[in-house]
Amino acid sequence: MFNYYEYWSGKDPRRQVGSIDVNTQYIAQRSWGVILVKAFAAVIVAGFLFWLLFHFLPLVGWQRIAVAAGGVLIYTGLAFFVVPRPNTDNMGWCGGMINNPFTYTDDCNQWLFCFYAVLGPGRLISGALLDVACELGFAQSDTMPEPDTSFVDYYRTENQYSNDSVSTFDGYESSEHSKPRFILNDDE
Repeated sequence: MFNYYEYWSGKDPRRQVGSIDVNTQYIAQRSWGVILVKAFAAVIVAGFLFWLLFHFLPLVGWQRIAVAAGGVLIYTGLAFFVVPRPNTDNMGWCGGMINNPFTYTDDCNQWLFCFYAVLGPGRLISGALLDVACELGFAQSDTMPEPDTSFVDYYRTENQYSNDSVSTFDGYESSEHSKPRFILNDDE
């Protein structure tokens, strides 16, 4: 149902539709325990997807194996590169359980959420493959992004602190895999 009120009030952030992004980077896991658990789960999911395609294809012999394997590879690649991002603030009534009949943007976000859920197993498979490839040296992971200093800028402007009360990025803690941290100087 098309609603003219929603069309003209489309600038409301609660009425915005999510987006579909293209993923071009991946930061690999470094913990062998996490990699092994992800790889084990990915093998089970990939095996189930292969069996599902193999069982229901109307082909015979080696053709079914080739088409099923190709289908799983295409699905895995699509799941890695296509990332739907629904606006979860606009999913309908009761968190998306009941459709809002007066808007269409919640329908778009519900479809994006379903698309995100359908591609989830493929993201698990592609993430596990890339983690194993990075740890074995067949691929390289993207570097960690630079820490965001917008927190410090926001803290300075919103709370009207001077430049001396908030220091900039302090670096990493003791290990190289820990998250960046910001130091607040409360000496004043």
